[in-house]
Amino acid sequence: MNTAGILILAIIGCVLLVLVAWCLIKLYRMHDFLFKINSQVVANNKNLFAQMESLFGLYKDIDFEFALPHSRGFPASPDFLQAVHHTIKRLAPKIVVECSSGMSTLIVAKTLQQLGAGHVYSLESDEYYCGVTRSLLEKHKVAQWATVIHAPLTATEINGTNYQWYDTSALENVEGVGAMIIDGPFGGISPLARYPAGPQLFSKLLSGGEVLVDDYNRPDEKQMVELWLEQFSELTKTDEPCEKGCARLTKR
Repeated sequence: MNTAGILILAIIGCVLLVLVAWCLIKLYRMHDFLFKINSQVVANNKNLFAQMESLFGLYKDIDFEFALPHSRGFPASPDFLQAVHHTIKRLAPKIVVECSSGMSTLIVAKTLQQLGAGHVYSLESDEYYCGVTRSLLEKHKVAQWATVIHAPLTATEINGTNYQWYDTSALENVEGVGAMIIDGPFGGISPLARYPAGPQLFSKLLSGGEVLVDDYNRPDEKQMVELWLEQFSELTKTDEPCEKGCARLTKR
């Protein structure tokens, strides 16, 4: 075989090697992609099952006459709502304060109704959602156990930093709070949007009282809780295994 033939064979061999290597890389990437999808599907199925268990648990623990609204997306997840129910039932607080109204307001009101005492005050910045929550409470016949307060977001300065925070004037005379639920305002309005809850409300919390923080998987909520723990030395934290993350703060 002459030199030209050898050269052609060498070129063909190199091309074939490149093609084989390209195919192997594509095959590896496809395998890695499918492995990640499979892992995500397994994780999603486990989480969905856990949420269904929590939802069924709520229906078992609380005698609902009507079906609950959907609890996916922005609303509180069933596992967080179940944590709310168990906390209120265990603490039996006379006063509960909540930042943002909705499903959790109904769960607290229904639990207080079971206990036969207590009241929840829910701060809601959106007047439309005030009406939605009040209608939900009326439908489930627990309106007397809850007060939904229209509290528009106003400029609030704390330690030299400006925040958009609820108008809490309606809570001026509310003291002896046994439990708090922090699930608002909407986190996207500003960095550490829910931080003012500490400086504005924690002084009302009784010794032994607890604070449940939803969305604790988010960086802002983690930073917010760390700031609270630095500023309020009487607080201790435990993590709750909820879909969106939940921090439980207890006042010693």
